Amino acid sequence: MLRLDISNLSYIFMLCVALNPKGIIAGPVYANEEAAAEACEAFTGADANSLGSSGEVLVQVAGATFPERLYESAMFAYGFTANNVQISYTGTGSSKGLCRIKEYCKECGHPFEVDFDGTSSGDDRQPSVIDLAGSDAVMTWDSYNEYSDLEMYPSVAGAVVPIYNLENVPDLVLSTEVLSRIFRQCDYPATDGCEPESIAYWNHSDILDLNPGREDALHEASQQHGKIKVMVRADGSGTTEIFRSALSSFEEAFKIQVGVSSKSTWNAVNLEKKDTTMGLVSSVLLTPGSVSYAVLADADEMNAQKAGISKDGTIVHASSESVNFAVMEKGLDFGNNGDNSTSMTADIFGAKGRLAWPVVGYTYFVLRKDTLREGATCANREATFDFLTWFYTDTVVSTLAETLGFASLPSEVSAAVLERIRTSFKCNGELVYEAPRKVNVHFDINPVLDQVMALVEPAYKSIRDTLTFNVSIASDAPSWTDVEIAQPAMLIDFADRITDMLSRKSTMAIELGLRRLRFTGVAHAIVFNLCGAISQNQCSYSTVAVSMDVKTLTAILDGSISRWDASGIIAVDKETTATLPNEMIRLFRSDDASSLDWMDRFSAQLSAASGESNFTFSASATTVNSPEALLATVYSTPFSMAVIPLVSQLGSLASMISIQTDDGDTLAISESSILECIEDIEISSSVPSRNVSTSCWPFVEVLDAVFPTNFLNEACKDDSNEDDSVFSEGEEFATFLHWFLDVDTLQRPLASAEMAYAPQRSSSALADVELAATAVTCNGQSVMLPQHDIGVMSDASKIVITIVVLLFEASILGLLVWVVRKRRAAIIHVSSPVFLIQVLVGAFISVHTAILVTKDDSVLFGENADLYNEIDVYASLDINCMLIPIFFFAGFGIIVVPLLLKTWRINKLFNNKRLKRISISNRQLFQYELLFLACVLVTLLAWLIFSEGRFIAMALVSYLELFVLGIPIFMVTINTPSLDGLVKALVIILCTLDALGLIFGPKVYGYLFSEEAKHRFFSTNKTSVNTSGYHQTAHGLTSKGTNSLSPRNLTSSSNKMTATEKRRRACSQTWATAFVLALSLACLAAVARGRAPKTAMDPIKLGFTLDLDEGSFTLGFDMQDGKHGDPAIFTSLPVSTTVDGQTLTAGVDLKLKDVKTCNGTDKLGHFRETRFIWQRKGNADDTWTFETAVLRYEESETLVFVQNWPQGANDTSVHSSNHAASHWPSFAIAPSYYDKVRHDRPLEYVDYLTQLNIGLLSFNDRFMQRSAADALGYATHEFGGERAGPMIFFDRHMSWNLAIGPLAGSMATTVQGLDIREGEIFASGLLGSIDHVPPGFELRTILTISGAGVTVACKQLGEAMLAYQDIGDMRQEAIARDISLSYLGYITDNGAYYYYKTENGATYEDTMLQVYEDAKSKDIPYRYIQLDSWWYKRGKGGGVERWEARDDVFPHGLAEFSKRTDWPLFLHNRYWSPDNVYNVDNGGKYHFEVENSYSVPLDQEFWDDLMRNMSAKGMFVYEQDWLYNEFEGMPSHLMREPTLGASWLAQMARAALAYNVSIQYCMPLPRMVLQSIEHPAVTQVRAGDDYHPGNTQNCRFPYCLYYIQTTSLLLWSLDLAPAKDVFWTSQVQPGNPYGEAEEPHAEMLAAVAVYSAGPVQVGDKVGHADKRVIDLMCAPDGRLLQPSRPLTAIDQCFIDAAFGGAQPNVNIGTTLSTKGHEICATSSTHTYVDGHKWVHVVSILSQMETVVTPAMLPVDADPSQKYLAYTGYGAPRNFTQLGDFDGTHPMRVPKSGASDFRVFHAAPWLGDNDKGTQIAILGEAAKLVPVSEHRFAAIKWESGGVRLGLRGVPGESMVVTIARRNLSRATASQAPPPVLDHIEVKFAEDYHSLLVPLMTESFAQAIL
Repeated sequence: MLRLDISNLSYIFMLCVALNPKGIIAGPVYANEEAAAEACEAFTGADANSLGSSGEVLVQVAGATFPERLYESAMFAYGFTANNVQISYTGTGSSKGLCRIKEYCKECGHPFEVDFDGTSSGDDRQPSVIDLAGSDAVMTWDSYNEYSDLEMYPSVAGAVVPIYNLENVPDLVLSTEVLSRIFRQCDYPATDGCEPESIAYWNHSDILDLNPGREDALHEASQQHGKIKVMVRADGSGTTEIFRSALSSFEEAFKIQVGVSSKSTWNAVNLEKKDTTMGLVSSVLLTPGSVSYAVLADADEMNAQKAGISKDGTIVHASSESVNFAVMEKGLDFGNNGDNSTSMTADIFGAKGRLAWPVVGYTYFVLRKDTLREGATCANREATFDFLTWFYTDTVVSTLAETLGFASLPSEVSAAVLERIRTSFKCNGELVYEAPRKVNVHFDINPVLDQVMALVEPAYKSIRDTLTFNVSIASDAPSWTDVEIAQPAMLIDFADRITDMLSRKSTMAIELGLRRLRFTGVAHAIVFNLCGAISQNQCSYSTVAVSMDVKTLTAILDGSISRWDASGIIAVDKETTATLPNEMIRLFRSDDASSLDWMDRFSAQLSAASGESNFTFSASATTVNSPEALLATVYSTPFSMAVIPLVSQLGSLASMISIQTDDGDTLAISESSILECIEDIEISSSVPSRNVSTSCWPFVEVLDAVFPTNFLNEACKDDSNEDDSVFSEGEEFATFLHWFLDVDTLQRPLASAEMAYAPQRSSSALADVELAATAVTCNGQSVMLPQHDIGVMSDASKIVITIVVLLFEASILGLLVWVVRKRRAAIIHVSSPVFLIQVLVGAFISVHTAILVTKDDSVLFGENADLYNEIDVYASLDINCMLIPIFFFAGFGIIVVPLLLKTWRINKLFNNKRLKRISISNRQLFQYELLFLACVLVTLLAWLIFSEGRFIAMALVSYLELFVLGIPIFMVTINTPSLDGLVKALVIILCTLDALGLIFGPKVYGYLFSEEAKHRFFSTNKTSVNTSGYHQTAHGLTSKGTNSLSPRNLTSSSNKMTATEKRRRACSQTWATAFVLALSLACLAAVARGRAPKTAMDPIKLGFTLDLDEGSFTLGFDMQDGKHGDPAIFTSLPVSTTVDGQTLTAGVDLKLKDVKTCNGTDKLGHFRETRFIWQRKGNADDTWTFETAVLRYEESETLVFVQNWPQGANDTSVHSSNHAASHWPSFAIAPSYYDKVRHDRPLEYVDYLTQLNIGLLSFNDRFMQRSAADALGYATHEFGGERAGPMIFFDRHMSWNLAIGPLAGSMATTVQGLDIREGEIFASGLLGSIDHVPPGFELRTILTISGAGVTVACKQLGEAMLAYQDIGDMRQEAIARDISLSYLGYITDNGAYYYYKTENGATYEDTMLQVYEDAKSKDIPYRYIQLDSWWYKRGKGGGVERWEARDDVFPHGLAEFSKRTDWPLFLHNRYWSPDNVYNVDNGGKYHFEVENSYSVPLDQEFWDDLMRNMSAKGMFVYEQDWLYNEFEGMPSHLMREPTLGASWLAQMARAALAYNVSIQYCMPLPRMVLQSIEHPAVTQVRAGDDYHPGNTQNCRFPYCLYYIQTTSLLLWSLDLAPAKDVFWTSQVQPGNPYGEAEEPHAEMLAAVAVYSAGPVQVGDKVGHADKRVIDLMCAPDGRLLQPSRPLTAIDQCFIDAAFGGAQPNVNIGTTLSTKGHEICATSSTHTYVDGHKWVHVVSILSQMETVVTPAMLPVDADPSQKYLAYTGYGAPRNFTQLGDFDGTHPMRVPKSGASDFRVFHAAPWLGDNDKGTQIAILGEAAKLVPVSEHRFAAIKWESGGVRLGLRGVPGESMVVTIARRNLSRATASQAPPPVLDHIEVKFAEDYHSLLVPLMTESFAQAIL
């Protein structure tokens, strides 16, 4: 026997390849082509099957790889909907798919063709014959002529993306032209056929220009990899054809040189060819420096790098959205590729839209129109047709397409494709599609809706082709006949004309049930053009906006005002008067017949609005023949104006005049302004005259829809036809109505027509639509079910069910009393009364479920209906829906479990084969019963707690219930909702009645009737009834409650069961077994879906108790170790809110209206929500409510508190921004905790708060510089109000830490410290200066707990906030792009030498160039420059007037300066001045809010333009300074409007992210820092105040560094980098602008900067930068060598600050307080490499010794790890060992100053911790941070030592210090001293691998 292992197989495989390079195993050799052809026929015959392997109809599809993943997914999904069909897809490539659908043996180069060497090179993949082909390539006309039966249809559109492999270029940007030039790379003119100017290297200037900031990486790529390696497909590919066709359209040279073919021939060099898409992508991933192309889905699946495309400055990336834009632009232009216009093929690449991806193509299905493939039958054709119908209509396909980066076809295209397939797809000459009977629907529509209906018809047909649309244009007033109105029809016309028609046909309207609905509103527009058809860039009036009041408009239109600068317009347009031209107004109007009627209507409205009763148009107005021509005329004519009646297509041809309202506001045409008018008009009224209000456009026409709902005989179902497919015309019309009148349905057609429209959207209007669709009747009977069909029951049924249930429950109570009273009767006693009582209790609970069924519909259709429909997990909000399964299954569980156990007991007695006495007491049964009931309880709890588990469990049990009881009944009632609910209730009653009847019927009968009857039922020949309550047997007496029976007592023939009894017993056993089995499965399923509970090892658990009656709570902590825990430390204060100028408080002015609970899941995990609904007291008609809620996430011990104003609120201000206008949560010290303090401690202080041992760390003020820790009893610093932020409460032992802060709506939230001396310590709510909130406005506050200290608590709070916003990896990606966080920079901020100062006689540009040249000459690696506020022009109040470089500062411009220095720009900005040039009020194009000396932009376009323009000039960081000034300087806007502040920051961040610009917040308040969690573009925040050398300004010594220790804590928690600010590196810098100040502590400042893990920016004078100090911080290329996280104060310092003494909070701006006058100023951080942490401890100006252990550094040290402590920096061998650092060997940090600041480190010992040699990597002593992630890329233990992966600059030298010790010589009390070794490394490349051996000669000698 031959046995092969894997190596044998691999060897044989390689041998075969070597012997047969054309194929693994050589094919047969054929004598001639005829023999080969016969073999091919046999081969295809193997595929020629009509049925699959398991008997299903077989549909075989093959072809393009471009859509392969989509087709595979779609066919897999289709398999779940199609019965008896087997369909699959094989990706062979487009050309091989086409050859299969044509003729395989002729076209595919089949494997039986004889090659010159006797082997085959053909296509041998199966299937060889197919029903349907996929192709990206379009068939040629020769193919069409030869295979005339084939037709192509577009299926989806997809993107082809350029992919590349460049390690350090994550987001490459190319242009379409550059892309083309790369892919035609050749050596011109050396290579024949090559066009000039191709691109062969990654550092080509055109690529560098498109990728600012990546120049070094691109240069490096070119040096390392040489020419760009272009890779293409080797096989014929539609993907290739799309890509080449697109590139040919981008550049004529590519078209000439390469062409558009799908073949693998490319006229280019340095080119590699790969088979299949996956092979191509894999090759790129393995080849650095390469480039290729791939389908978007394949590139995403394999994580290939994808290039973006720059289109006019906008960078677009491939996505389903950008593909959609391309399809919308070019997708309907069939025949643009040279095909016949009747074909359905088109080129959709090269879309011009700036958001459209340019390389897009249709992929096609290729069908045979009539002929069958070999082996197929008509069943295969029908299955193919059914699949295509599903593919083009089902939303599953569009969802899959979007997921995979494709775009599904627009409904118009898919409808046209389906129609073509339906009319041409045949089998044996007969159409496969059988057209259904269609309903003729007549539409009379207003002409303005003509375009809309043209879009509606194909859209509806694409999903339901059952209507024939007969559309008539109702140009005149409608006049329906009686015949027309009785058929399915719809009239849409002006409201007044419909009112007039219905008034004449009132009788018919009633008889036929005419229904009238508000349909939409359409506006008349006044358009103008001051420029004519000339380029807008050449016209000085292109940005002028014109508005006027109605009277002025009237005067212009009637000819009274004829010039643009006339006084009438001047009086209105005061702000734009100076820009209006001194020209005649050229007035135009339309004179066609339809327009005349519309113009009359406009004239009437204008007269009503202006008060001019006899308005007529000016006779001098020029007339044109149609509204379309009118619009075109205005567009081409300068200084023109016209009224466009009932605007049908606005486009962007002309500007529209806005109207000034009576109260001075400006009103434009918009959906809201039209909708306002619609809702103001009664549905039965004509269009009224209206005054101009602030929200209603005065020239609106209302369109109403009218249709019949009561169809008579001829429109009803034809009962004579037995075919079920024949449907009711009324039903089809009702279905169409429901679809057509839905707002979302009309949204797209109306928007596509570019109409000035507004659909009806009020809740009452939507309800009318629902009722209209469900009110359609046929001969008086409803033809359509209501949309909600759950629990609908008539009132009569409810009453009947309720009465029956109450009678039943009364009977149960009667039986219960009877059992209790007669429990000593033998007939009751032998049945165990306690179990009978349980059965009755279970029956009572179960039958009560029937009443709940009658109540279910009140939730669905009552006041909670909107909430029900909006929430996904709706059952969790429906109390009745939740109680029904609880009552039903709990009741039946209580019934069945006792019966099951009693049956088991009897079974044990009967099956006692040894005839032994058995005694099973009730107590024993109770033990088993508890297990069963516990399972029932767990299952029901799982339903409530875990949504998914609940559904699974309910499904399992409900299926059992339906199978046994419900299917026969529910099959009949399922389509009758009113009967369905009734039947459910009756089933519940009957089930319970049956159970009770079987159990109690015999007992009642036996008790009530004769002894004979009793004997017949209960006695045996050896058993008698003992009325004393004992059971007498042949063996004697047994006491009550115990059955002591033996089989021999029950052997009489009188005890034999009848057949009926046997069946009943079997049925009962089956029921009991099935129920328990289902219940067990349900229990397991529910529990499996739950989360694991917190383990006993968790140190802390939240103690949270919620009072549902009061809406209050208590809060505390349960410690798992039993220490320091108290479940009620805090207690809530009453809920309050301010509305209408009155503060309402729970229990006083607010009453609790309702409480709702539900379960759900969001980004924080599973939660249990409790929502309280509050209402004002005193007025029963007041519907205003205020909602509070709390969401508890038990998995993470997190609470989220919610405030919501469902109807909004006015006059909410409390006139103080330092107080909250609402409170939730708010809490005080719990009285029980006070009592505990009084009991545990004597009174030592004035009040009890000082004895509470509760500390508070709060983040406050600008820069958060007043952040401080205090004991709660002092709290003398401010920690509430507009400048407040998150807080962390903690106890003296740090055993519990509670962190709380705003989660959502932080710009509108304030946290307030209440009367802290009274114990009222915290409140969160609406900022007190906000004066209103809109409906639905919501605030969220998050609370997290920790038992691991303040640092961990703060980090957990930040992580929860980030998880809630779910910005994913976008912030990390932005941080990676932000080079200021990785490299050294130069800065000119306040404190820098060149802050508003230049070198003598030089411009700023010259001075900065001197800085550049000086740094270059000294090898100082500045990689960017920060330009502060001196470079732009300032205006009124010191704000920005124009944010562009001043000519006197940068004469050559910023872009030229950046290009010359190769420095990206870090640009400062401050607040905008009121006179800034961008404001429309100052002649700009953007809108601003202005107040005092500040203004804030309102338009997203402003920020988009700003970021686009400045990023093009080199900006990579946008520094927004003066944030708190702008916020507090605009109290009437930013502090009063609830959403303006958030919108301001969001618009800024969105624009920055779009243009890859990072943002630094400077001078922020905590609320802005918290708001940044929504904006990944914000990467850094200034963590300290402005630096000043020599302590001369407002920031005192030590230069605002102390509070960085605390501000960095919050910023690190939110993934933000703390920015320390500028500093000098040398002491003396002559001529500085700070009074000749000096900087004596440069090294200390450098340490603070580098350990901040944020930007490091130097601001020295030319010639005075100290390179020695700079080298301490970075590598020679400027790369910063920093720890893995920012330096933050250790927890012990917060404890000392809070509890250290009676003089808290020394006013030095520090986070830390004093112990006496000693300051704890010790901070820590770490570097993380390969699973190990290097600890860094820094002490600056600490006035006390600090003892530090690893346990005190929970974030930075591993308590189980042993470390070696050391210190030193500045020289290669400058380390000093300090000894072991572990739990028994602490690190002692002595007092420190500014010059003698302390930096200590601890390196982990690597290796065997018990014996042998250990190694500690101490790192690089020359640097301030000896071990950094950038320098030490890898540190891994190997068998021979430690492997180091080091990064550096070629030519650089570094010295790595290591320590070794050998534990084999250790004693019990002492380890041997470490031996230091210094290893010098010289970098030849940028990466060096170094093995540090375990043993060296010197070390061996040392240990010996």
